[in-house]
Amino acid sequence: MRHHRTEPAQLARDVHVSSSSLSRYFSGQAVPPWPTVVALGKAAGHDPQDDAARGVGAGRGRAPDQPGCPGAGAQ
Repeated sequence: MRHHRTEPAQLARDVHVSSSSLSRYFSGQAVPPWPTVVALGKAAGHDPQDDAARGVGAGRGRAPDQPGCPGAGAQ
């Protein structure tokens, strides 16, 4: 399977973040907001509903009432 490589500047535009923010997220210097995580997954061709079904992302420092976060509303 051949993967299409996206340049960082284009990926940043696609997910509506700055290139510097994207760099900080990928280097571990900052944690992206959950909507950015979802947008990055979608840009990579990943379906976030797959994660929600498995509970991936729940309890990882995200506010449980944050919209779009797997496990939202679960206590």
